[in-house]
Amino acid sequence: MKGNPITVSFDRTVYPLDSIMHIRFRIFDLIPNESIHMDIIDNNKKSIISRTINPYKTHNLERPPDYLFQTDVRMKGNVWKLGHSYTVIAKYGNFEASDSTIIAKRRPVIQTDKSVYINGSDVIVTVIAPDLDKDNQKAEIIGNKPEHFLTLSSSHGIIKGYKLRETGDSTGIFQGVLELTPLYTQKKGKRVKNKAKGTGPFNGQLPVSIGEEILIEFKSSSGNEKLSIFSSNFGAAIELDQRVYVPTDKVCLTIVAPDFNFDSHKADVIGNKPDCKVNISTKKGKLLNYKLIETGKDSGIFTGDITLTSLKNNFPKNAKKIPKKIGITKGNGPINGKLACDKDDILNVEMITEYEKYTGSAMIRYNIGEIEWDNEYYSSPSSAKIRVIDPDMNLDPEKIDVVKIRVWSDTDLEGIEVELSETSEATGIFEGVVLLDKKISGNNRLQISTGDSIFAKYVDWSVPANIKKSNLDIIATAKVNFEQPQKTVKILPKSSVPHDGKYLEPEIITIEKGTIVKWINDDNAAHTITSGTPDGGPDGDFDSSLFMPNEKFEHVFDKAGVVEYFCMVHPWITGKIIVIETETKEKKRIQIKH
Repeated sequence: MKGNPITVSFDRTVYPLDSIMHIRFRIFDLIPNESIHMDIIDNNKKSIISRTINPYKTHNLERPPDYLFQTDVRMKGNVWKLGHSYTVIAKYGNFEASDSTIIAKRRPVIQTDKSVYINGSDVIVTVIAPDLDKDNQKAEIIGNKPEHFLTLSSSHGIIKGYKLRETGDSTGIFQGVLELTPLYTQKKGKRVKNKAKGTGPFNGQLPVSIGEEILIEFKSSSGNEKLSIFSSNFGAAIELDQRVYVPTDKVCLTIVAPDFNFDSHKADVIGNKPDCKVNISTKKGKLLNYKLIETGKDSGIFTGDITLTSLKNNFPKNAKKIPKKIGITKGNGPINGKLACDKDDILNVEMITEYEKYTGSAMIRYNIGEIEWDNEYYSSPSSAKIRVIDPDMNLDPEKIDVVKIRVWSDTDLEGIEVELSETSEATGIFEGVVLLDKKISGNNRLQISTGDSIFAKYVDWSVPANIKKSNLDIIATAKVNFEQPQKTVKILPKSSVPHDGKYLEPEIITIEKGTIVKWINDDNAAHTITSGTPDGGPDGDFDSSLFMPNEKFEHVFDKAGVVEYFCMVHPWITGKIIVIETETKEKKRIQIKH
């Protein structure tokens, strides 16, 4: 037989006092009719435990030809002492093996997964206590015995003897979950005070207020530990989707309040509870305890909306369209609220909690509308688009509204009435098309002649309170068959080769806004006319691409400023165009003084 046929080992290098030792013997070669003789000796080499183990009658933990046997020793009596070392000696035939261990005290440690918790969230409590892992072969429970006692407390409740479960058979790490609950819960319409409850390891509930200290205390024979954690006090932020509303607008309200994300597994509700009220008001109405709903299960962001309903006397007597629901205040949220308001008002939102009040506000007022043609100049015949911008006329934020305008020309001074439709349900932008030709006006056709000015008038009855006149006429003008000025630039012969002379004629020109510039290629090579500079590259304003000898390229310059251009193939060819405002330009919008 070669080598030692037996080894012996404790299952730990360090044991807590009063624990179970699992001692294992591995035999490589069985010796017929031979038993294992075990002794555990103390610091003084005195035997305190002796046992004889028959390999043929003891359960083998592994399959042959491997043999692994175990015997368990529970520490009892005063022979087991802290700080002492112990040696196990195993004799098998003429062979001997040994292993050593020590009994020590290790102070417990308390940990949590965070230091600050949102009210309603779960706290994972961890106690690292190797001395309480008394049995290395099963998961144990601690926290509920006099020798290991866990207490969880806030100013609103206490849980004593809370159990924690070991995370594995031999980890010495014990965990449980504690839910931090709000002080009150609404049950069947009544406000019920929450109480501390639960025995552990996963059913604990502890009521806490915002910004409060929660104390975790653990007492054991190995030492006492304390840990403080806190409920959050993030406060709340009230956000409105606009700074200024018109008296018929929809208001989208957002409140960011992480402290009120009580349940991370569902969308919470705020605003209609005794400990969290949301009130929305104007001079003419007030919505109390308005409910808002969390945007997700764990977002801490709460939203809702209301529709402003202007008073009847804010509409002119001859108004052709008035919303059906005006001057109404009703609804409990989150999306059914109607709130009466004046045409010069303030929208106030307040969130009232047990600890603090948060506010937000916005103005409510009418605007001065705008009207515009989509071009300054039109040919005949052509289609002309007219646009009115007036958020006040978004009378129903759920539907497409319409406005009516008057359109006329120098040829037809009486003109026609044109209906413009809102571009979407709540834009306050209205568009329509008028056909310009020489036929008699009718429907959406306007009779015009060459050289006519054309006019579009929008009557704005919803004007700001500081304007004394109740109706404001706003007019836009444009021209028909306006003769656009043209300028010509020539690319000179031999420009494809660098030389000391000119490449363009003229190299620099000054034009009025709206002028067409035409480049003619008099060279025998292809060129480009590209906005930008050789150093900076193209700026994206215009680009002719390659155009061949005797070909032309045109571009209309409708913005004032200095424009530089070059040839991308021959970058020494550069030019400049100075665009100025037209001195005789008609104003696009004329607001009639009142």
